[in-house]
Amino acid sequence: MATPQVTVAINGNSVSNVQTMTLTKGRVKVSDNLRPGTATVTGRRPDLLPATEIGDSVDITLSASGGIASRTFSYRVADLTIDYGIVSSMDTWTLELEDAFAYLGRAVVTRSWTAGTAASTVATNICSDVGITLAVNTTSLSTVSAQTVTNESALDVFQTLVNTEAALVQAGSTNISWFSRGWQSSIVYYVFADDGSGDKYDTVTFGSLADNYADKVVVTPRGGTEVATGTGIFSYNLDSYSFDTGQATQLGLYTKGVFDVQTSTPQTMSVLFNLDTTLPVYELDALGVGAGITLVFRTGTYKSLVEGFTITSDTTATRITYNLSSTAFYAFLTLNDAVLGRLNYNKLGF
Repeated sequence: MATPQVTVAINGNSVSNVQTMTLTKGRVKVSDNLRPGTATVTGRRPDLLPATEIGDSVDITLSASGGIASRTFSYRVADLTIDYGIVSSMDTWTLELEDAFAYLGRAVVTRSWTAGTAASTVATNICSDVGITLAVNTTSLSTVSAQTVTNESALDVFQTLVNTEAALVQAGSTNISWFSRGWQSSIVYYVFADDGSGDKYDTVTFGSLADNYADKVVVTPRGGTEVATGTGIFSYNLDSYSFDTGQATQLGLYTKGVFDVQTSTPQTMSVLFNLDTTLPVYELDALGVGAGITLVFRTGTYKSLVEGFTITSDTTATRITYNLSSTAFYAFLTLNDAVLGRLNYNKLGF
C-alpha cells in the first residue's frame, strides 16, 4: 500500500523524525461559529528540532504518493513540550499549533467605524489591529451601523461581521481569506464515488441534526432592535451589525432559508489517503472550507459542501475526514449554474 508523505517545516527549516500529525480546519455543523484551526505534531529527537519559539510559523505539507500533488497548511506555534526518557534516544517532542482564528480569539480590539461602511472593510481593520492580513476576494455587499467597540474580543467582532455579510472565511497562520455573500457561485465540485466514477472513499455518515434546522430566526443588530423571521419552536439567534432594520430582516430571511433542511443528508465522509496514487487527487483538492463534493453512494448522488476537515497521519497511514453539509442548505439561486440555477429548486438570496 502506498503511503503519502507528511512534511513539517518551522520557519522554513525541515523537521525530522515526525511520528504523528493531526490537524483540523473549519467547523462541524452549519450552525457552528468560527472555530480556530489546530494541529498537533509529535516526533523523536528534540535535539534535532530547529530553534522554536511561540508564534513561529509552521507549514504542514501533505503529499500524495510519488509526489504527484501536495497541499500545505500553515499554523503558528502555540506550545512545545519535550518529554525526556531514561536515555536520550527515548526523548520525544509535541508541537501544538493554531491558526489566525485563534489569534483573533486571544486578542481584544478598540475601534470605531461609521454607518454605511462595508462589512469587509471593518473586518480588514479589525484583523490589521491584531497583526493579521485579511484578503478580501469579493467586496462586501452588506454595510454596517455605526459602532464603537472597546476592549472587545476580536474574534467576537469578526464573527459578527461575518454574520452580517453571510461571508465564507478561511484561515491560514497569519492571514484570513474573505468571500462575501454570493460565494456559492464559485463552488467547484469534486467527485467521490463507490462505483469507480470518482475518487474512492471508505466511510460515509448520513443524518439530520436539530442544530441545523430552524423555523424561526432572530437577528439582533448590536445597538438596534431585534428582528424575528418566521414562527415556531426551533429558533436560531444571530448577532449582526446590520445597517438598518431592513437589512437585518433580509439577513433573517436568508438565514432561515439556510436552516430549512429536515431530510437526512451526508454529514461526514472519510478516505484512506494511502490508496490514491493517480491524478487527479480530489482528496487534496477538496481540502478547503466551501469546497464542493459530489458524493455517489449506491444508487444516489449527493451534492455537498465541506464545512471543515480533520487529517490524521502516522508512519503507516493517513486518513482525511470531511465534515459535510448538503448544498440544500446553501441552494440560493445562482445564474448559469447546473446545481444552483434551477427554477423551483433554489432559494432567493439577499
